[in-house]
Amino acid sequence: MRTVGLKKEHLNRYPHELSGGELQRAVIARAISLKPKFIVCDEPTSMLDVSVQASIINILLNLQKNHNLSYLFITHDLEVANIVGQRFAVMYGGQILEEGNKIMDKPLHPYTELLVKSITMKEDIEHINELLDKTEIEIKKSNNNGGCKYYHLCPYHGEKCLKGAPPVVEVDENRKVRCFRYI
Repeated sequence: MRTVGLKKEHLNRYPHELSGGELQRAVIARAISLKPKFIVCDEPTSMLDVSVQASIINILLNLQKNHNLSYLFITHDLEVANIVGQRFAVMYGGQILEEGNKIMDKPLHPYTELLVKSITMKEDIEHINELLDKTEIEIKKSNNNGGCKYYHLCPYHGEKCLKGAPPVVEVDENRKVRCFRYI
């Protein structure tokens, strides 16, 4: 309990009696009590304010270092992902489109480019959010006979993108992308 910043008085509280940060700390304490080597963290900071997010991330990073833990960290917050992550996978339409190290620094897939722009170009945020909303609608509407799921929004699309799903291309030993541009 002390490792995650909780006091003895928290032991007998019900979940509804804890704040969001305290609840997240309790969940982390339960997980590490089993001495795992691998933990799946599904949106661990999504419902927390920024200062509490920072403390939870610090707890997770310290636990990782001190207990030799590995995380699968699932998040929609790219800034949090960039802080916590070492290797990334970007998903769209149920497929991994790009994976590897440092993909935020040099995105290869057009969807990853759009996501990175959403955190680096604040003045275009409304336009990017509209595209991301449109993307969600296109996933639901699109059934392009097994072609690229990102076809309708891709600035680089071509005929071959409609004929079949793009293969996963290993760009180098640390990067893979699902896009015909890299064949």
